[in-house]
Amino acid sequence: HKTKTFMAVAKNFGWDNKTLIVETAPEKNLILSSRNLQDVTVASNANINIYDVLYHDKIVFTKDAISALEERLK
Repeated sequence: HKTKTFMAVAKNFGWDNKTLIVETAPEKNLILSSRNLQDVTVASNANINIYDVLYHDKIVFTKDAISALEERLK
C-alpha cells in the first residue's frame, strides 16, 4: 500500500487530474495508498453522489461497481 507505487500506476493510466475511483467495497490497500493524493478519491458505489460525479474530471469504475450501480438504478 505504497503511495509512490499507486501514484505511478495512476499516472500511467492518466488518473492525475481529479479522479474518482468507484468500487463496491474499496480494499484497505487501495484506500491507504491513494489517501495522500489530493486529486484522487476512492469511494464505494453506494456512497457516490452527483457532486462527486460533477467535481471529478475522470471516473473509474470497477466491473463489480458498474454492475451494482446498474442494479441500483433499475
